[in-house]
Amino acid sequence: MAGALNRGLWQLSRLAERAGTPGVAAAALLLATLLAWAAWYLPMTRERTELQAGIDRQRHAQAARLDRSTKADRAAPRGTLHALAEFTRELPDDDRLSPVFERVWTIARQHGLPLQQAEFKLSRPAAQGYGRYTITLPVKAEYAVLRQFVNDVLRDVPSIALEELSLKRDDTRRRELDVRLSFVVFVAHKD
Repeated sequence: MAGALNRGLWQLSRLAERAGTPGVAAAALLLATLLAWAAWYLPMTRERTELQAGIDRQRHAQAARLDRSTKADRAAPRGTLHALAEFTRELPDDDRLSPVFERVWTIARQHGLPLQQAEFKLSRPAAQGYGRYTITLPVKAEYAVLRQFVNDVLRDVPSIALEELSLKRDDTRRRELDVRLSFVVFVAHKD
């Protein structure tokens, strides 16, 4: 084996003598290129293949979810536009807002929340078929009571949404929070 190695080295040195300095430089450059290709390009190709396989799996999963969603939409008795039109039709107008406010105050009393002050603001965007009545309520309450109050209001008053909830407590020993609630009541647009 040593003899074969010696013979190979002798042939390599004879080849280098015949090629001269430019030939040896070209061979070294070729060898460096091959080593760089093996060290950099092959792992990158493998990683790219793995990433592409992951992308293909995600696309397949997304297409399956979309297919299930589309089938569910076709199976639904009402479309989204129909549901929106029905929701807009059921909105209270200015004349029927009083029961909405009374229901919010009743729920507050049930939870022991005194509503002593409220701010009301009406805005009517022209492009929509409904307006917005913002009700801002400052309240002092424990967190659990406040959370149950908000849940009950959202469940019992279909035309209302919680727009803002700000919590503040100056003294960490106090259980009560200073709360600012902002509800939006959607109202039918009168033409």
